[in-house]
Amino acid sequence: MAPSFPWARRAASGAASVEKIRYLYLAAAVMALSTSAGLAYLSVDRPEAHLTLDPAVVDFGTVRQHDELQRSVRLRNTSGQRLSIVEVTRGCECASTTLSRRNLAPDQEATLDVVWRVGARHGASDTSCTLMTAPVDNARNFGWTTVTLRAKVQAEYGVSAEQLTFRRAGGVQEKHVDFWPAKGCEQVDLLEVYTNHLAIDAEIDKDRRRFTVQFDPDQWPTSTRSTDPRLVGRGEARVTLKTTSKAEAFRELKVAVN
Repeated sequence: MAPSFPWARRAASGAASVEKIRYLYLAAAVMALSTSAGLAYLSVDRPEAHLTLDPAVVDFGTVRQHDELQRSVRLRNTSGQRLSIVEVTRGCECASTTLSRRNLAPDQEATLDVVWRVGARHGASDTSCTLMTAPVDNARNFGWTTVTLRAKVQAEYGVSAEQLTFRRAGGVQEKHVDFWPAKGCEQVDLLEVYTNHLAIDAEIDKDRRRFTVQFDPDQWPTSTRSTDPRLVGRGEARVTLKTTSKAEAFRELKVAVN
């Protein structure tokens, strides 16, 4: 029941205000303690680089598709503590690693052997391997050190265009694409060119060093809800090259329609 006299109501209101202030002070104190503890935890357990790598970046220069690249990286424990290499993670399945040892005394060295299979990709390529470490006497103080692998992968053949663009408006359109083997890969030949869309046709020239892509806008659907599954109708399609290349027997070129 609420107080009936004004002075009693004011007193009750004042008491409630005092309780609110107490709760606010208590909440502020708890928040301050939590923040301090969190900052202290972060200051102790922040990631550190426990290892020095030689080299930290491995540049293999120009390589060929499907080459298997190998390199040894020297690791040195510069943490001043006994160190354990807990885990080695790889940026892709194309890389594998072997460690000469996992536990290192201060200033002790180890070797990380890296094998990188570049696959069919071509152009600038990179991947990485990351070593997770922790001092033996302080297993919470993790550190991470990364080895970066780089290479320029030379394709066994080249084409003059990786993407072809046609217009919806207008009549039948043609584009010519040149094909050539890379140096040292003269045996690579163009066997076949085919498409995934009725509106696009392709034909190889007699010398097999050029092919022509033809686009018929009348065959390109105006709706994305085409009932014909052979029609893409989403503003793009592709042309696929079939070659004698062992590294990259097939390559897809994008076709865009604006």
